Amino acid sequence: KTSHVIKRLSLIDSKKDKPMAPGLFITILVSAAVLQATATSNNDDNIHSAEMSLNIFEKTPDIPLASLSTTLHIKQSSHGLTRETRRAKKNRFLKGDKETKSEKMNNDKKSGKGKGDCDPEADINLEDYFQWQSEKGYWIGDLTFLGPDGSPFQSSSWNYPYGNYRGFITGNIKGNKYRQRNVFLYPPQDPSVCETNDAVVGDGKCGVNGNTRLFQADQAATTCPEHPTEGGTLEGPFGPFDTTTTLVGKENALLYQVFMGDVIFQSQLTTLTSTDEGVNRRTRTAQGFFPAQGFSSGVPTSASFYRERLVTEEEFYAELEKTLQEYNILSSDACAADGNSGMEACRSHLDQSFEL
Repeated sequence: KTSHVIKRLSLIDSKKDKPMAPGLFITILVSAAVLQATATSNNDDNIHSAEMSLNIFEKTPDIPLASLSTTLHIKQSSHGLTRETRRAKKNRFLKGDKETKSEKMNNDKKSGKGKGDCDPEADINLEDYFQWQSEKGYWIGDLTFLGPDGSPFQSSSWNYPYGNYRGFITGNIKGNKYRQRNVFLYPPQDPSVCETNDAVVGDGKCGVNGNTRLFQADQAATTCPEHPTEGGTLEGPFGPFDTTTTLVGKENALLYQVFMGDVIFQSQLTTLTSTDEGVNRRTRTAQGFFPAQGFSSGVPTSASFYRERLVTEEEFYAELEKTLQEYNILSSDACAADGNSGMEACRSHLDQSFEL
């Protein structure tokens, strides 16, 4: 993937008999940054962003950007409960034999201890936040990724459908750290598409076999809040970008945004709910903005719609194996990485969340 992008960069000047435009400079800068970041990316949006930037310059914008996120999600699943019940559940995590975060920060303020005295690695424990408590576990998602015209996008390098595919996601926290591992499964391409493009990745056949992709994210809280209401807010760099995750709503949502300076690249809202049957769910929608040549800042270029539910470990791996068979994914293509593949390779990748 990296060599493919580098080759395309090297051909730009020969294909375009003109000086490098400012938009192209930004495009190349973003491409290089995203290429560096995709080694630990957490979703499809990151993988496609570098190639998309080149496609924009070459007037073939077939790979939209929906996210540059590294998944700093803060979740909780108390929607549908009474306010008193939500507060009681939250206090089970926040209270006990120690101060609540609010009490600790207020007491620190009275004693003269401020933000400068805080060590995030030692003083921040994500277990103190009910939202982070809810992030742990096994999630199965039905996924959709849309292009700038609102239809499922088509990739020139990953010839598999994006209208409806599935994600298997694990998450865990320890101290001030959060870890997530993803396996995304794609069904076989529509045979009608294979008539004009029969390219595949791996050993399968177009229109016959599906495929998998691996994603990951490792994050840590690196700053201490100055006020109790700032608890749970995370911010930090992602390549040349600035990212912020903020708790919003009535303790049931979060907003994650990505900027370069004052220019927004991605905005993602996650809403947490609980069904009448007691199933915890999280719904994620991301809006992508790619301010490069061909698109101005503020013009939407993509959107993603992830519908996920929390399940047991047993159900999680049973559904994963079932989907591998349903999508007719070859064992040699299932979670292929570092010379390993197959169901055990998938399990090994996903279990890394719990080795934090």
